[in-house]
Amino acid sequence: MNSITAKIKNIKIEDILCIIIIICPILDMLSYVFRNTFNTSISPSTFLRPILPIAIFTTVFFKNKIKKKMIIVSLIYGIYAIIHLYIYTQIMAGCSYGGVISELQYVVNYTFSIMNLFLFAYVFWKKDDEKLTKSVLILFAIYVLSLYISIFTGISSTTYIEGMGYKGLYDSGNSLCAILCISLCIILPLLRNKKLMPYVLAITILARNIFNITCWDKNRPFGIYNYSCSLHSSRMFYCNNKQTKNKQENNRVFYARFCTYNNRSGSIWFANF
Repeated sequence: MNSITAKIKNIKIEDILCIIIIICPILDMLSYVFRNTFNTSISPSTFLRPILPIAIFTTVFFKNKIKKKMIIVSLIYGIYAIIHLYIYTQIMAGCSYGGVISELQYVVNYTFSIMNLFLFAYVFWKKDDEKLTKSVLILFAIYVLSLYISIFTGISSTTYIEGMGYKGLYDSGNSLCAILCISLCIILPLLRNKKLMPYVLAITILARNIFNITCWDKNRPFGIYNYSCSLHSSRMFYCNNKQTKNKQENNRVFYARFCTYNNRSGSIWFANF
C-alpha cells in the first residue's frame, strides 16, 4: 500500500499528459458508442476531455511563476471570444447550419485545443520528450488495432452510405485520418531506436497494408501517409549510412529500407488500382 501511494505521489504532470494522449482513442470510441447506442451526445469523454486539461492548467497556474502572463493571455482570449460571437450575430444571414450556440461550441473547442497546446509546449519545453513520443506510438497502435478489430468483427462504421471507407468506432473518418498521419510524423523517427524499431515497423506496415488500400478513400490519406514514411525513412537512411559501423547498424538500415520500399511499392500499386 505504501509503495502504491509513493508511486502516485511521484506522478508528474508530463506523465498525466502522456496518459491523456493514450486514452484519446478510448474516449473517441466511447463517444461513438454512446451516440449511436443510447442516442445521446453525452458520454464519459464529455466530462473527461475538459476536466483533465482544466485540472492540469490550474496546477500549472498555481505552481509556476507565470500567473500574470496566463491571466493576461486568458483575458485577451476571452475578449476575442466575446467580440467573435458578437460579430457572428451581426453577420448571420440564415445560410449557416448552426446558430450562436453552435458557434460558441466551436469557440470552446478551439479554446481547449489552444489550452492543450500550451500545456504540452510548456510542460515538455526543453525536456526529454521520449515519454511523449512513446505515448503517441501507443495512441497510434490503439487506433490501428481497434480499426482491425472493428472491421474483422463487422461492427465498423463507414464514411459513405455506399459502405465505403471503414472508420471503425469513430465518428469522423477525416479526423481519424488527420490524427494518424500527424502521428506518423512523430513516431517514424523512432526507427532510430533499437528497442522500438520493430514495433514501429510492425504497426506502420499494418496501417498501410489495410487502411490505405481497403479502408480509406484513394486520395488524401494515402498520399500523405506515403510521403511521411518516405521522407522520414529517407532521412534516417542518410544518417545511418554514414554511421554503419557494425552488423547491427546495417540491420537497422535494411529494415528501414524494407519499410520504405513497402510503402513506395504499395503507393505504385494503389495508384493503378
